[in-house]
Amino acid sequence: MSFPFRTPAVAPGHESVSWFRAMAETTSTAMLVFTAARYVYANRAAEEMTGYSAAELLTMAPQDLAAPELRPMLRERILARLHGEEVPERYELKVHTRDGRERWVEISAGLLDTGAGEPAGLVTAVDVTERKLAEVALRESGARLELAQRTAGIASWEWNLLTDEILFSSHAGELLGCGTADLWKTGRAFLAAVYPEDQETIVNALGLCLQAGRDFSVELRVFAPDGKLRWMTDSGRALRDETGTPVRLIGVAQDISQRKISEERLRSIVEGTSSTTGADFLRSLVRNLASALSTKLALISEVVADDPHRVRLLAFWAGADYGDLFEYDIRGTPCENVVGRTFCYYPRDTWRLFPDDVWMQREKIESYFAVPLFDAEDRPLGHMAVMDTAPLGHDMPAMSILKIFAARAGAEIERKIAEAALAQEKERAQVTLASIGDGVIRTDAEGLIDYLNPVAERLTGWTTAEAYGEPVLRVFKIVDEATGRALPDPVERCLREGQVIELPDYSLLTRRDGGEFAIRDSVAPIRDGQGRITGTVLVFKDVTQIRGMEREMMWLARHDPLTGLINRREFEKRLQQCLVSAREEDRQHSLFYLDLDEFKVVNDTCGHLAGDEMLKQVTALLRSHLRKHDTLARLGGDEFGVLLEDTTAEDAREIGNHLRLAVKRFRFAWQERIFEIGVSIGLVPLTPDSLDIAQVLSAADAACYVAKEGGRNRIHEYQPDDSALAERYGEMQWIHRIHKAFAEHRFCLYYQPIVPLLPRGGQPPLCEIFIRMIDEEGRIATPGAFIPAAERYHLIASIDRWVVHAAFVALACRALSHGDDTCFAINLSGQSLGDDAFLEFVLEEIEHTGVSPERIYFEITETAAVGNLTQAVRFIAALKALGCRFVLDDFGSGLSSFAYLKNLNVDFLKIDGAFVRDMLTSSVQRALVESIHQIGQVMGIRTIAESVENRETLDLLLEIGVDYAQGYGIAMPEPLS
Repeated sequence: MSFPFRTPAVAPGHESVSWFRAMAETTSTAMLVFTAARYVYANRAAEEMTGYSAAELLTMAPQDLAAPELRPMLRERILARLHGEEVPERYELKVHTRDGRERWVEISAGLLDTGAGEPAGLVTAVDVTERKLAEVALRESGARLELAQRTAGIASWEWNLLTDEILFSSHAGELLGCGTADLWKTGRAFLAAVYPEDQETIVNALGLCLQAGRDFSVELRVFAPDGKLRWMTDSGRALRDETGTPVRLIGVAQDISQRKISEERLRSIVEGTSSTTGADFLRSLVRNLASALSTKLALISEVVADDPHRVRLLAFWAGADYGDLFEYDIRGTPCENVVGRTFCYYPRDTWRLFPDDVWMQREKIESYFAVPLFDAEDRPLGHMAVMDTAPLGHDMPAMSILKIFAARAGAEIERKIAEAALAQEKERAQVTLASIGDGVIRTDAEGLIDYLNPVAERLTGWTTAEAYGEPVLRVFKIVDEATGRALPDPVERCLREGQVIELPDYSLLTRRDGGEFAIRDSVAPIRDGQGRITGTVLVFKDVTQIRGMEREMMWLARHDPLTGLINRREFEKRLQQCLVSAREEDRQHSLFYLDLDEFKVVNDTCGHLAGDEMLKQVTALLRSHLRKHDTLARLGGDEFGVLLEDTTAEDAREIGNHLRLAVKRFRFAWQERIFEIGVSIGLVPLTPDSLDIAQVLSAADAACYVAKEGGRNRIHEYQPDDSALAERYGEMQWIHRIHKAFAEHRFCLYYQPIVPLLPRGGQPPLCEIFIRMIDEEGRIATPGAFIPAAERYHLIASIDRWVVHAAFVALACRALSHGDDTCFAINLSGQSLGDDAFLEFVLEEIEHTGVSPERIYFEITETAAVGNLTQAVRFIAALKALGCRFVLDDFGSGLSSFAYLKNLNVDFLKIDGAFVRDMLTSSVQRALVESIHQIGQVMGIRTIAESVENRETLDLLLEIGVDYAQGYGIAMPEPLS
């Protein structure tokens, strides 16, 4: 919007000049006063719009602000205005600002009488750049919309319902083949041009649009202004005023005549091919394609299986008739761009584009349209093409129609391939049935035989010709393997139930000549494409040999292969039955657990063959002294179990003594050597009060162990309050608890200081390391509770390894606050000393943890050292060479202490706590302590007194001169963090 300034001539000095300046300096409109040569005034708004200061503007000619290409035109207008000539008073001008930007301004100009005699003018300018840009964008958008509509063949229209005037977009005439002036001017004129059969359709659509507010879209035929009948789609919606009354209709129209022609052609192809399949369909398709598309040639091909560059024609229309089918190499032809790739079309000059295609050169093929054919898994099948010796237009519907029929043609080719594969598969099936190891009998829907494969002929004794039309059970005679009773007809059941029938057990097939075979069989229905049963297939396998193997395996699963006795699993089943009968029927039984004495001697001295032979002879011996209904089993190794049903404990003891004496009197001879053996027997009465099978077997094992520990070759009867068994049970329970503690990381270390009794400068602190177990309830279990069980059941070596590793890690991590030089004394068992691998383990732990060997002391008991003297000497020598030191623990408790001391290179003697505790009350014990200390002094070995529990004992040890002391009187064991 602009505000043109007009003013009458004003003489200089007139009061209006002041008024003008006041107005110009306060308005937001740029105002400039100019002469022919320059600007003589510019207000503040002009400075802001141009970016120039007023002083700079007063040095510029009036046309200098315009864009360079507009300056001559502006100069002419300025001069004409100053001379009073007619020029536009308002116009738009493109100017350049001081920073080089282009801006559009709306100019208003007029003459101004300054009284100076020189003509002058006043110009006002308003920045309209944003409006100008919006107008440009709007024009571009309209141009794009028109281009999009032209490309899509769409024209827009607007129908004024109040005036009946109808307007079309500028290119609508082009789409309908006429000029814009020839188009319908009113809605009534357009409706009158609608084909009579379609007028009801458009009227109904318009009614719904105007009344119900629905958009409409209809296909209809219209007589165009040129008189031609055209198919169109017409879509639109109603626009309403503020009262909801429809006032206009807007919409788009599209000429779909070409699509309708394509649909008609498509319909003719469908009608021409709908009643054919297979090769006939393909032949019919190429003929109808050529006819509908008005082309001379059409073909369908398939890819040659072993060469992807060759195709084979399946159908070929050659113009007037079907042409000969042939194969050709697609390389160098347009087909190479189609097969396995994408659709392709060449509307003209095809034979020139492919000079290497001899056939195209000969036939002078101008146009070529083709689509690839794929199977359901998108693998190339071939291609379909139409060709002509004349050019074809781009708008021809050939490509769309080819694409439509490509899927059907591909399906037919795929079906052809599948049929060939099916025929080949059928042939293979016949060969397979003739060669497989299973018998196969096929029947019809009535259960009558129509086929036997060679195996079925051999197993039944019937040929196919002989069995044809016979009922199944006449040829396939089967009986139950266990009962020998005839089995019902499986084929009849399959036909009745309509499902696969598998007989769960083995059957016996009786051959025509009376021979028998163990078989497994099943019957399955045969169904046609509609799911109707057309017959059955009976498959059976000769499992005679397998059945014999199964029986043998079942026997082995329950028996010991060496002795022929039942094994532990079967024995436990029978034991469970005895426990049930004892509880439910109030019967009494007895259980023996037998362990041969001295069996290991025979195995070690004569080998396992001798041991196996002795076990077989002992088995025969035991059997001969048992009753027929007694159960004898080999439970493992040299252990046997005996179940005496309906036998009291008193009778069982008598039978057990007979067995014990028989084994005692038995002599086993092997290669001129004679061996005597014995048997330890654990007896457990089975009464209504007996516990479960696991506890009964555990009690029998424990009783047998007590018998063996009590001197062997004897019977020990289980009693609920048996103290020996209780101890055995307790130890056995600890085994499980030790394993569980390992798994759950519930072991920990404690330490107790060993203090010097005499001042020893530079000696590092020393403490003994103990292991503790945290039980399931979080309480601390002392070594005395679980170490005996660990030693008896050979778990102590694992505990030693855990302690060594944990102690070395604690040393490396500075676990105690004494400082880095604290030394640990670690206890080792006799089993670890006797294990050659344990030395390697200790050496590896020293290397891995990096702990200094000088900080490691090992305590070994006198008994362990004497019992493994050779290994102990080697162990001590190897580790002392590295700097480790050794303490001989519980010294004085053995009978040979002093005799063996000279062979053991130890650094400390730890005096047995039993001597130390009784020193104050027993002169003998004191004398023993003094003598042990004196021996240590003579041999250069320092002494440690353990179990120091009070001050008086400590003073006495000082008096004797013992080097170190340890005990509750000095310090209690504490956790090692």
